[in-house]
Amino acid sequence: MFFELNKKKHFGASAGAYSLVTADEASNSQLTLDECEKNICLRVLRDRIPRGSFSEKGFNGFKVTLENSGKEIELKFNYPKAESQELRLYLDKDKGFSPTKNDTWFIFEKAGQLHVGFLKTAQWEKQFGTLLYEPESDFKTVCSFLKEYKNKKEDEVRGRPEHLKAQESLKNLKSWIEEFTAKKHGALLAFKDGFGSGRVIRTPYICLLPPKQTVGKGVYVSVCFGRNGDGAVSGCARSTNTKTKEQPIVRPPSDAGFIDVDGSRDSTKFNNTFFNPKSFYSEKVKSEELKTHILESIPKCLSILNMKGAENMKIKKNDLLEKFSTELDKTGFHYEDSLPERLILSALAKPFIILTGNSGTGKTKIAEYLALWLGTGDRKNYEIVAVGADWTDNRNVIGFVNFLRNKDKKPLYQKTKILDLILRAKENPEYPFFLILDEMNLSHVERYFSDFLSAMESTSGTISLHDERGSIPASGLEGETNKEIAFEIPRTVNLPKNLFILGTVNVDETTYMFSPKVLDRSNVIEFNISGDSFSQFLAETKLGLENIESAQESLQKEFVLLSQKARAGEIGSINDHPSWPDIEKAIRQIFEIMEKDNQEFGFRTINEILRYLSLDLELGGYDSQWQWQDSFDIQILQKVLPKIHGSRRKLEGLLSSLLNFCLEGKKSDKASSALAATDKKPIFALSHKKLTGMISILRRDQFVSFIH
Repeated sequence: MFFELNKKKHFGASAGAYSLVTADEASNSQLTLDECEKNICLRVLRDRIPRGSFSEKGFNGFKVTLENSGKEIELKFNYPKAESQELRLYLDKDKGFSPTKNDTWFIFEKAGQLHVGFLKTAQWEKQFGTLLYEPESDFKTVCSFLKEYKNKKEDEVRGRPEHLKAQESLKNLKSWIEEFTAKKHGALLAFKDGFGSGRVIRTPYICLLPPKQTVGKGVYVSVCFGRNGDGAVSGCARSTNTKTKEQPIVRPPSDAGFIDVDGSRDSTKFNNTFFNPKSFYSEKVKSEELKTHILESIPKCLSILNMKGAENMKIKKNDLLEKFSTELDKTGFHYEDSLPERLILSALAKPFIILTGNSGTGKTKIAEYLALWLGTGDRKNYEIVAVGADWTDNRNVIGFVNFLRNKDKKPLYQKTKILDLILRAKENPEYPFFLILDEMNLSHVERYFSDFLSAMESTSGTISLHDERGSIPASGLEGETNKEIAFEIPRTVNLPKNLFILGTVNVDETTYMFSPKVLDRSNVIEFNISGDSFSQFLAETKLGLENIESAQESLQKEFVLLSQKARAGEIGSINDHPSWPDIEKAIRQIFEIMEKDNQEFGFRTINEILRYLSLDLELGGYDSQWQWQDSFDIQILQKVLPKIHGSRRKLEGLLSSLLNFCLEGKKSDKASSALAATDKKPIFALSHKKLTGMISILRRDQFVSFIH
């Protein structure tokens, strides 16, 4: 469970969580973190936690403060399985962290540092009250807030301690529901709660969403609280704009005990959207009855959707590539055969791509073509933003608070195109949106884009916009009418999971090189012009945006869904494929080559390489004859090689070893004569070609980098 306000205040914590130690956890000396505890952990450790088995000598752990002693110690956090989301914390008796069965252990964040501790449950209960979670208490807290503030204006409600407490109670209820549905339905359902931070929602809800369903459009299981604070209605429901063969039950307001769950807008009028509504009254609610009804509603929901479980992916690799390539061909755009595959799979695997190459090779065009193809035709799903040479902070990215413009001497938020795009993406979570940063290395990326880089790797993905209390107004122009309208800007915004970022890069005396922090978080795709493409360009040039026809709406939604599943580790695993031993060996060997010259990569790179390969396997229909070498070649080229730069003395041996690895498909301890003529076809041909070029430049200039 998350810390309540009294526990936060006691420990001085910004956030925290706690639970009982089970018998298995105590005997195995390792705690399996639940979603609340994992959330707290990832706030601080982010993506630094190792995956898979680790050696005792090779990994010392992370520094935490042990509350029992007040000392700083090192404890090990780890994902035991490379592609699993199960996170564990290992007990250490020698360092004093050794809770036993039925103890209460806790973890919290304070001033950016992790603190852990444990107490006997009797002692914990004496200090904070009973540890046994009572959903009824949080249910009543939400209802009490709604009853007390139902007739008050938003400014009188938003941000008050009672509002924050009610929000936290709703999240506790959601965690409780996730826990008891996880065993049978956890992999199938996504969970969503809504109470409002910028705008207070008068009918708070918790939704259990099957695949491809959203709160705004779909069929799902819902717990929706009444606007008058008298209770909640639960059951299988549909959004107001969704049609189904089976019709929801009409609930007449004249019925005894009627709970009104209609919001103020047409899209939030939920009274008559339930197929099996059941009312739960604030003063009489029993958690076991609510739990039973939710579990009974899930099969009902799946039946209406004609689902027996998670649907197989309808989107296929060949369909994607063929359709995108067809649209590219209409424009006359010339590209390498592997480009569509690399671009699409890279976007699905990680929503941050860097496109590099000489000026005028079509980097911005290909990004815009992808956005248009996966858009609705009105071009509102993407923005091309030219990065300025004076971008030294994030003001040009997410905006800033302007204290000078407002006539009332109140702060006014100065918005940007990028923030507008983020807000549009949040309003339409099932559709893809694209931010195209043109010449993104004209300024130091780490300075103006650091918030995004961190948000990409965190669980919450939160970006801070301002420090004012509650939301503050902003102004802007509406469409083509240029009529000024008002906006409300919240204190924070979560980076939408349907936002894809593509940055174009030129390298000359006016630009800056990327740091490993940036390269590590992206796929780097290089553009080159061959003699054939040059001749084709001279013979036929169309390059018209109007030639791009948008993909079907279902494909657009599938694209977003597949991307989110890939990042959540919910697509098929490659560990069971017959090729897995060869893949594991290849990753290990290229790591050893890099490690020998102190150029080793981290767990994030390994995880993202495996994600890319898993996507390729999934989209190909899990073919037993899958040629994994092609995808692995692309990932060497896009994830491993881009971070290499340095002098001939430093790199010549490394590049030669990598060249031989790409030629043979395995590591060799024999001395290699780099660039020696050979008739053998390289196993990893794209990477071999790039390395050959890098070695030639290294010998000519005595220095080389991937992006040159």
